[in-house]
Amino acid sequence: MIKAVNLSKTYKMGEKKVEAVRKANFEVDKGEFFVIEGVSGSGKTTLLYLLGGLDRPSEGTVEIDGQDITRLSENQLAKFRLKNIGFVFQTFNLIPTLNARENVEAAIVPTGMPAAERIERAMNLLKAVGMENRWHHLPGKLSGGEQQRVAIARALANNPKVVLADEPTGDLDTKTGLKIIEMLKELSLNNGQTVIVVTHAPYVAEYATRRAKMEDGVLTFAD
Repeated sequence: MIKAVNLSKTYKMGEKKVEAVRKANFEVDKGEFFVIEGVSGSGKTTLLYLLGGLDRPSEGTVEIDGQDITRLSENQLAKFRLKNIGFVFQTFNLIPTLNARENVEAAIVPTGMPAAERIERAMNLLKAVGMENRWHHLPGKLSGGEQQRVAIARALANNPKVVLADEPTGDLDTKTGLKIIEMLKELSLNNGQTVIVVTHAPYVAEYATRRAKMEDGVLTFAD
């Protein structure tokens, strides 16, 4: 489903160059629950953004379901992400002035789906993550775990082939974080979606079908 070849990202900070990702080479199969561990600043979030087309590599390529996304224009890439990739962010990134259902709907609007179908789709997704009775609440009235559930529903809005989660348990207590990880794991088991999670929490990696570690921009795989 995903293939990275010599994937690299270098940032310039004045006279200094920072190699955030250094020649990563790996493949992730359809339905895998792949976990990348690493401390803050190790490059794991940069790698995730490269895989999802939110950032452009300095070198190398990323293929998703046979499509080299590094060759796409910005407009083509936006359309590809809409149909194929769902993002779950550590900080939730919910729109504060929209309720839970409207936040999920916002991800569906660009597809042109009629309003009635869009509302039904959003409510079904909220039900799937146990938030159907909280749909009318603004993010500020929801707990961290509830906001993350809404964020997952939004990430699944367009039935993506790939779900990328950046520290999805980072702002949550362990008990709530476990529920979120179990929910993401079910996506790979039941829906066949490819899920990649980057984290610094050791307990998250225990759910992985395969795991790797990021350190100083270098990706290594566990035995």
